[in-house]
Amino acid sequence: IIRQGWHQVCHKAWGRCHQALIEDLRAITQIERKSSSFMVSAYRSARYRSFEHLLDLGCSIGGDTINLAKYAPTTGVDIDPMRLTMAQANAQALGFSDQVRFVQADLTCSLPVSGFMQMAAFFDPARRAAGKRVFSVRNYTPPLDTVKDWLTGISGLGVKISPGVKVNEIRSYDAEIEFISLKGELKEAVLWFGPLKTANFRATVLPGPHTLVSDDSRSFLQLGEPGAYLYEPDSAVLRAGLVSVLGKQI
Repeated sequence: IIRQGWHQVCHKAWGRCHQALIEDLRAITQIERKSSSFMVSAYRSARYRSFEHLLDLGCSIGGDTINLAKYAPTTGVDIDPMRLTMAQANAQALGFSDQVRFVQADLTCSLPVSGFMQMAAFFDPARRAAGKRVFSVRNYTPPLDTVKDWLTGISGLGVKISPGVKVNEIRSYDAEIEFISLKGELKEAVLWFGPLKTANFRATVLPGPHTLVSDDSRSFLQLGEPGAYLYEPDSAVLRAGLVSVLGKQI
């Protein structure tokens, strides 16, 4: 009886441990999906080179935080303590402990950092719900509208959004939209606010970078007779609506 009871206890304990392990692995998978490509992150972070202090809002495991810290002291903010622990370990391993600090906070409340004259932020909202991608900016966590309250207290802001975003949802924002591809694969879109905005529409191809800009994605190119070759524009160019701009250059 004692032996049978012990087996039952061990079986239940293993079941609980196994379930906890599965949940941890699922959480880590979600973290990996949210993490930025290092090359894309490094390219994006270079826009922040002229600011006194930087914020990485929704910093996850700290990849963007570390790239931002190459240009100015950076504070990473996330609500998840496990991600913050991983971010701190990554910063220490890469030698950036003196340039970064991490804060646990809810981004739907006020920002946890203030007092800098030249402060800019990068915001990476969660774009998955119940394991599925979210395309509407209203369903991000927190929603994109949250940035309207932040813009009064920071000099510049970049927001990572889904490259499959419904463009009509972001037309009301005074921001540049940039679509970025890496080795032919469309990776992300970014909204740039304030002094970080340098155009209305931008397509960037990495490695390079190679970039196209326009203030009007609705420009048209007069069509001619078919030539000897058919060019398929990069996915970033297609998504940004800059095929006509590219056509005028080739």
